[in-house]
Amino acid sequence: MVPRLTVFADLRVVLPLLQSYVDSGHRSPRKRLISAFRSNLRYQAIILGVFALGLVYILLTVQLNSFADFKSLLIALANTYGLVLVILCMGHGLVAIPRRIWQDSSLDTSLREIERTAVTAWESKSDAEDEAAVVSGEIASWERMCQGRDDPLANWVRELALRNPDVGTQSVPVDGMRLTEDYLSGLTRRARMSHNRLLKAQTHWNRILRRAGYLYDLKSAAGTSGRTIEWKLSQPGRVGKMVPSMLQYVWFLDVLPWLAKGFAVIVTAASVAIVWSEIVHNWNSPVLSLVGIIIRSTRRHWFVLEVRSRMIQLTTADVNLHPSLHGVRNIFKFYAS
Repeated sequence: MVPRLTVFADLRVVLPLLQSYVDSGHRSPRKRLISAFRSNLRYQAIILGVFALGLVYILLTVQLNSFADFKSLLIALANTYGLVLVILCMGHGLVAIPRRIWQDSSLDTSLREIERTAVTAWESKSDAEDEAAVVSGEIASWERMCQGRDDPLANWVRELALRNPDVGTQSVPVDGMRLTEDYLSGLTRRARMSHNRLLKAQTHWNRILRRAGYLYDLKSAAGTSGRTIEWKLSQPGRVGKMVPSMLQYVWFLDVLPWLAKGFAVIVTAASVAIVWSEIVHNWNSPVLSLVGIIIRSTRRHWFVLEVRSRMIQLTTADVNLHPSLHGVRNIFKFYAS
């Protein structure tokens, strides 16, 4: 009970407070802490409001005869919430991971995918550059307004100008606006977020360029009559450099694709085994169940059973959760644009 309460407190209270404290634009620790409490209280109030509305709707539509019925309803809602999260997050990864490995084994499919991704990455990079230019232009306008002043707010503006130099592409008028501490804290937070978003977009774009250069070098080598690869746009990588130049053609264009396909088949079989184990785990004698095999192999050594089961659960969750969250993030970015 205590570990669950600790994890719940960390996820719902401690970690959100730390994130809001780091994201706050205030300079003093006291005001940053107050800002973090305010933002989290606002968030928790919204969550509790939605929960209260849902609870009122359920109480009006579902017939409850006793407190035991109400308790059973809460347990069912909690289990439904957990199962929906598991299906949405882990279920997508069980399909996406082997499919991605199989697609990467094809050179033409990888090229089409990298070209499609490059369009989105370029647009994200352009948007991040425009946003950073707007923020830096706003800071530059305030710096010009604060010339001749020697107060804490003016010094704060000068520090922001040093960290975010004006690129001269966006001019933001600030006439009629009032320079206050709350406004500067918000401007500081916007400048930090735009800078981080720009760095992330540039890093993603550079990664796509390296990947595209690697694929185009392989495509050029596959379209020639020779049996060598000329690395004009990329490098073969650490493992590829260990392969002699005369064998690189065979390694990159013959061996690696078949290894990727074989690995995709193995991962697919593992995904099917995981789903099958979830279906038959309540049977008295489950057939080909990973859970049953693990229990029988431990021979009632409960500590070994606990360690193995936790390792499998955490490994499966971590591996499958990444592509699921990546897909959900792309969906929200699409509808938010």
